[in-house]
Amino acid sequence: MRKEYSVIIIDHDNKIRESLACIEGETLLDAMTRHGISCRSDCGGRGTCGKCRIQIVRGHLDITPEDGQVLSDSELEQGIRLSCMAHPVMDCDIRLIFDNETRMDAVTADITGVNNEDIDALCIGIDLGTTTLAFALADIKTGSVIHTGSRLNSQRMYGADVISRINASNEGKREQLAKIISQDIADGIYTLLEEARIKPEKIKKAAISGNTAMLHMLMGYSCEGLGRYPFTPVTLDREVINLKDLLRGNGYDKGLPDSLNGIPVTLLPGISAFIGADIASGLMACGYANADKPCLFIDLGTNGEMALGSRNKILAASTAAGPAFEGVNISCGIGSVPGAISSIDIRDGKPSCRTINDMPPKGICGSGVCELVSELLDAGYIDSTGLLAGEYFKSGFTITGTEDTDSIITFTQKDIRQFQLAKAAIRTGIELLLSGYGIEYDQIDTVFLAGGFGFHLNALKAANVGMLVPELAGKVKAVGNSSLAGALRFLTDKEAAFEIEHIRNVTEELHLSQEERFNEMFVKYMSF
Repeated sequence: MRKEYSVIIIDHDNKIRESLACIEGETLLDAMTRHGISCRSDCGGRGTCGKCRIQIVRGHLDITPEDGQVLSDSELEQGIRLSCMAHPVMDCDIRLIFDNETRMDAVTADITGVNNEDIDALCIGIDLGTTTLAFALADIKTGSVIHTGSRLNSQRMYGADVISRINASNEGKREQLAKIISQDIADGIYTLLEEARIKPEKIKKAAISGNTAMLHMLMGYSCEGLGRYPFTPVTLDREVINLKDLLRGNGYDKGLPDSLNGIPVTLLPGISAFIGADIASGLMACGYANADKPCLFIDLGTNGEMALGSRNKILAASTAAGPAFEGVNISCGIGSVPGAISSIDIRDGKPSCRTINDMPPKGICGSGVCELVSELLDAGYIDSTGLLAGEYFKSGFTITGTEDTDSIITFTQKDIRQFQLAKAAIRTGIELLLSGYGIEYDQIDTVFLAGGFGFHLNALKAANVGMLVPELAGKVKAVGNSSLAGALRFLTDKEAAFEIEHIRNVTEELHLSQEERFNEMFVKYMSF
């Protein structure tokens, strides 16, 4: 029998949250996950991201080599440790100090809100994103949106990116991943109805869009085929299941009124293992089924997907951009939450920041990263290779705060490299799509930028750092969460089902990893 150690969890407000048992040899992160405590772990528990920090209040936790690499001497002296590396050897009390937010900025551009208490038939659209779950409540007859909401995907405790979660699923975490996302969906629906003050019996149906891996995890499907060549999904077809079976089948059996249990939930169809229902749904929402001229669609989320074409032919690709566009793998990075720095200007060496919802700055999200790099480049603080000037190379560029405060937000050389990798992957993907489709930039009619990053992005600054070309900057249209918009349209427009199938039929996937020029172009576009 392995020993068990009692761990008392103290919440951010210094109140005792609960006591849990940590089994000998188990990490604190795993123990908290097992007890339903959501903890950010962008690196998937490998001890590199530093996002799962906790503080020892009573007891002892050894300092691991990973702690020494990620945490400062001052933090180590204060008893701060990485929960993914911490193995208790005695009873202890710990304080949660990691980011505990669950609500995100609800980016739903091109969705018009109304408030009509007389509506009798409502539907719920859900975008099952790798980082964020977005929800919208709409009138079935008119498509008018009553209320929107969003929350962080609690699966992030198994890593910020899809590959980490696919690996976790294939290593025995399949049931746990399904249960976690089911709880997020149930909690999101409950909150949506509560905030909108809508009676549950008015909900008649729902639809879920998401990338192929997220939908597999929701349904409890094996991800073995998604983790190795030739990357074969269990299914890409549209599926319908009632909400009760969906949630309770995953071991989640609480939180929703009985009247919701029988509503049909449609999982929208995808195109391939890497071009999922979120992209098919987004293309449908952007009008690709009826487009006469070539348009470019770019979804800059945790993954980088893009599509080029019109109603007769669409060429799509997915590129391993990494999650830097959502603030992941950035030292002070966060998602598009209230307080995230989304825009930056530098004047006379002094940065001026704007945050989401004008809240006090808590970190920097993807659009803020892009703007900061552009500003640092123009101010001469970084050169064309991305190298920070000598005085900032070691400690980074301070965006806000001072060394004497706990709220200092800095941008480091490592952060610049993360952004360079992401933007080079996107630019290379765009160039190869254009080449494969056989057109030039001036033949593109509209550039649709989807997702929270695209919604807040300054297109001119994106062109300045080489992610886009100047010719496209004036053609950019931010469409917000196009995956969610597509799910709502599927629920409220009878033509949508035909359109999404048409898009699937005319879309061909371009496998960038098989393109001979990819590596050469990728290295080229790393520079600014």
